[in-house]
Amino acid sequence: MKKAIRTAGFLEKFKEIEAVKISALSDMDLAEWQCKYPPESPQWLLASFEWQRRLTVEQIRSVRFAAWLSGILAFIGAVICVTLGWWLRGVK
Repeated sequence: MKKAIRTAGFLEKFKEIEAVKISALSDMDLAEWQCKYPPESPQWLLASFEWQRRLTVEQIRSVRFAAWLSGILAFIGAVICVTLGWWLRGVK
């Protein structure tokens, strides 16, 4: 019975929450906000999804950087190979 009343209170507070506000919170503020609620509450789950979103954004940034870096290095390697091949043909 207590759990049902408690859950109803969480659901009322959940209606007031906007995802934009949660995404604007700093990491420390989000952690502080999340720890106010039990793991089965909608607020805690929303904060958990926000953590996953932030991790995904970081991973995408890392992958993009790695892709650009590998593309640039591949281009530099190709230029070196062509230049070296041209130079070796001229040495004979």
